[in-house]
Amino acid sequence: MNIVRIIGPGTVILGVIALAGDRAAAGARVSDGEFAAGTWIIEHAVSALAQDSAVNAAGAQSDGGNPGACMRADITIGVASLEGAAALFLYACARWDPAVHGPIHAIDAAFDFVSRSGTPARIGILLRQGGAYYAHVLDTAAATGQWTTFRAADLHPEDFPPLMPFETGRPDFSTAGGPIAVGFAVGQFAAFAEGSTSFVCDADNWELTFNPAPAAMHAADGDFGESAWTVESVLSPLGQDSVVNAVTTPPDGGAPGACREIDITLGTAATEGAAVLQLSSLLSWNPAVMGPVRAIDTGFEFVSVNGAPTRLGFIVAQNGKYYAHVPDAQSTAAQWTTYRGEGLTADDFPPLFPFETGRPDFSAAGAEIRFGLATGQIAMLADGHTSFVHRVDGWFVTVNPERLAVVPPDGDFAPGAWEVEEFVSPTAQESSVDASVTRDAGGNPDAYREIELTVGTAATEGAAAAHILTAFEWDLAVSGPIFSIDASLDFRSLNGAPLAVGIVVEQGGRLYQHMFDDAARNTAWTAFQAAGILPGDFAPVVPLAPGEIDLSSSGGIVHFGFAVGQVGEFGGGFTSFIAGIDNWRISVNPVPVIAQPCGGIQFRRGDANADGNLDIADAIAVLTHLFAGGPCRCEDSSDANDDEALDIADAITVLAHLFAGAGPLRPPFGTCGPDPAGDALDCAGYMPCP
Repeated sequence: MNIVRIIGPGTVILGVIALAGDRAAAGARVSDGEFAAGTWIIEHAVSALAQDSAVNAAGAQSDGGNPGACMRADITIGVASLEGAAALFLYACARWDPAVHGPIHAIDAAFDFVSRSGTPARIGILLRQGGAYYAHVLDTAAATGQWTTFRAADLHPEDFPPLMPFETGRPDFSTAGGPIAVGFAVGQFAAFAEGSTSFVCDADNWELTFNPAPAAMHAADGDFGESAWTVESVLSPLGQDSVVNAVTTPPDGGAPGACREIDITLGTAATEGAAVLQLSSLLSWNPAVMGPVRAIDTGFEFVSVNGAPTRLGFIVAQNGKYYAHVPDAQSTAAQWTTYRGEGLTADDFPPLFPFETGRPDFSAAGAEIRFGLATGQIAMLADGHTSFVHRVDGWFVTVNPERLAVVPPDGDFAPGAWEVEEFVSPTAQESSVDASVTRDAGGNPDAYREIELTVGTAATEGAAAAHILTAFEWDLAVSGPIFSIDASLDFRSLNGAPLAVGIVVEQGGRLYQHMFDDAARNTAWTAFQAAGILPGDFAPVVPLAPGEIDLSSSGGIVHFGFAVGQVGEFGGGFTSFIAGIDNWRISVNPVPVIAQPCGGIQFRRGDANADGNLDIADAIAVLTHLFAGGPCRCEDSSDANDDEALDIADAITVLAHLFAGAGPLRPPFGTCGPDPAGDALDCAGYMPCP
């Protein structure tokens, strides 16, 4: 089977809708420079040895920002060098849930800082996940008296150690990780304060960008169909007597099934040689459109039929040049042997031919890249062998991008990448899909796909053709749910007959369509496009049974394509319909990053029975809910230890606070407020708070 698919780890976040409503190409950006009431959750942290440390004024909106409003922190620490305190600020208006929005590749963050007291402060980017805090420190002793911008880019989980000393672990950016709240921290925590005990500082223009994990595109072929491969024979300059006798595809004898057999004869000179280069048409990569390539994983299986030592190579082709990564210079494998190359970068692909220089360009400035394999003996001593007969099978390549921008567009319509589903209405005794072919010229420009339909004379008769890019698939469970789709294509009626034209999504064997026009008859190339197409904008393709498309993470695998047809229409007297399609393109927009409104449901931590008080009755309410089936009035307020789970530890936390001096609970504690992390727990309403 020939297929290209999106694989993990990772998901593709494309054109993510940011909080301000803008479309961000590289990731989802959240920001705040106003710090209005209710938009930030503020907590303080005091080191274990800090008997005399305190956060006097954890934070409040202040004038004198850069410009306008800013956030102020006022902190006092004790005299011991290891004492310290910090103010923690979490943005209450957004979070990232990797299970919903997809895994995170990296985080970029920045904010402006100024010290009002002239004392050095420790500042950093703050994450909260599963009740734990993690911080990336931007400066350990920032004392600037002028507004200064601090930035950090490409931050990974290992860049966020625990905020508290002696704790362990890192945040989990994968789909298994819980919701992540974000913000910043200022203070002097477990660090020498250089004699300073008071810290007053302001922060402004905070911003953070979630860069989603890039997805990988995968192509594999073990059948070696002629339409899916370009085969080229190469002879060394001195190889006057070297020949490639045959390149065939035996139907069996592979590993398993069909395989590719190569038969080469060399001349007698030691420097003579020949090789076969095979390039797949199943997958090509244009870095300018689809994003730079981070690395390539590739491989195939090899067996020598006559024991001659054979040079093996994974190849990429770019700008008319070949580059090869050689896993074995003289393989004599008598049994099927698997060769793999993982994490290959441009540096791993020197020129295939001696005396050439350079490397392929995997950056956004690089030209289109094709992939394949090479076998043979070029400019190599053959150990006395002049005949080389060998087989290859199970070829694959996985392209791991830095960032995937769109579903690979197609204006060439290589036959091996597309499948056509034909539909004829139930009463269409004389209707048919006569042809769906790719023309080499006459498109907009160059190649295009031509579709020819014939309908009968009855008004209810008709025919349609859905073209599905089966060489590409989107796994919603791995690559992430789809919020909306942007689509475009060029259309032309070649005989002036009106046709319905639109895009198609295939899911679970069913086709769903969104039509651009139900009677397009433009005889000149005309662009059709639509942005923000929602799942509800897709209808089942006639005559399939009714149903609704599911683009959530549980929706399985989807394919994309287009459809043209004339079904159940008079056709304006036409019975023959010929159309052209070119420059097909799909862009996928994931679920927006907005996860909760600012100032959502407010509650008091620990008040499990929602009576407005924190007392032993709350511990009893938790135990009654857990072990006696009692009601839970608000899961968030019952989660006393804020570990995003309801269990006996919550009752113990309440009792420890009441009777063992365990200290305050996590916010919101004592006063009403929203959940800082916006976790998966629910609170439909909490009466004591507005």
